[in-house]
Amino acid sequence: MRPPKHSPFLNKFTPHQIAEAMTMIEQSALAQINWRELIDLSWSKSGLDKVRDWSFFVLPLSGSSTWQPPKSVDIVIARFNVVLKWAVSEIVLTEDLAERRHTICQYVHIAAAARDLRNFATMYQITMALLSADISGLKETWQFVPAEEKEMLKELEKLVTPTKNFVTLRREQEGVVVDKGCIPFFGKYNGMYLNIDPTPTTQSRSTSPSSSEQAEPLVNFERYQNAASIVKTVLRLVDASKTYNYAVTPALLSRCLWMCALGDEEIRARSRALTM
Repeated sequence: MRPPKHSPFLNKFTPHQIAEAMTMIEQSALAQINWRELIDLSWSKSGLDKVRDWSFFVLPLSGSSTWQPPKSVDIVIARFNVVLKWAVSEIVLTEDLAERRHTICQYVHIAAAARDLRNFATMYQITMALLSADISGLKETWQFVPAEEKEMLKELEKLVTPTKNFVTLRREQEGVVVDKGCIPFFGKYNGMYLNIDPTPTTQSRSTSPSSSEQAEPLVNFERYQNAASIVKTVLRLVDASKTYNYAVTPALLSRCLWMCALGDEEIRARSRALTM
């Protein structure tokens, strides 16, 4: 028996309602950020892009004695990947052309609403999902997307383009007044921070040291100063996230929190099937 056709739950709510729910969830994730983890670089640097089920990532496995709770920064990064892949999955799972078109339009408006709320994390996640090859390649579907939504997406694309180290996004994001609230796109700072090698460089005391002469480590103060500046910026924006207090219904909050997504291979297969 053929299963019922997929119908995304987000189409039952307004874009602003979805954006508010996402904002409260991102706020909760940011509230766990530990500045010591930022300074010590004590988080996972691989594997987080493979997370597809939020409950499996944040909840202990039944009967497991080795499960460790994820680091606070890992939670923020993994959440980014789950939401992005969830958005892509919802679109390729929707077989009905009219509803798929509506779902894409809904996502455009959710991203725009998130930007209005200064929730740059959700804005970035949704926008990147819409710009991904698996979604942008759905030519037939995009033919039915109104020009207004396409123009809105172009404006959002300008923000997520990494030109000059995300200069456009950085200006808008870091120009936010703290008491107005902000959910930062953390990936920008995470990428910058990971590029700062905290290992002291080693240099000899002369150009031709004797065999008995030991090389001495030299601390690269500029790198540490850059790292400290990034950490201060992140913590200021994390502090700004605490101002949000939206009243989101438990049912919607639960749907937005416990997300799961298809694997990359299945996403590609379904995307190809929709273009045939």
